[in-house]
Amino acid sequence: MLRITLLGSCQVFWQERPISLPRRQTRALLYHLAAALEPAPRGRLAFLFWPDTPDAAARRSLTRLLSSLRAALPDPDLLLVDEENIALDRTRSTSD
Repeated sequence: MLRITLLGSCQVFWQERPISLPRRQTRALLYHLAAALEPAPRGRLAFLFWPDTPDAAARRSLTRLLSSLRAALPDPDLLLVDEENIALDRTRSTSD
């Protein structure tokens, strides 16, 4: 089970062991997804992370960021990704 604490200092645990996410943007994306109650639309995430970048370039950057997050997670299937939305698998993750 992936557990993400957002109150106080943000931390990520996999099976009660802390894990480290190397990049600030990777952590920010994970924390954003953990705080969201519904899947996040790709376009909104692209604008959130790259507001001054053309949409196509921002979406490519989001795809690279998702690859980084998947590589950093102990199980890449914790991310639920489709053509339009991105979410954490709520059956296998919790957050405060």
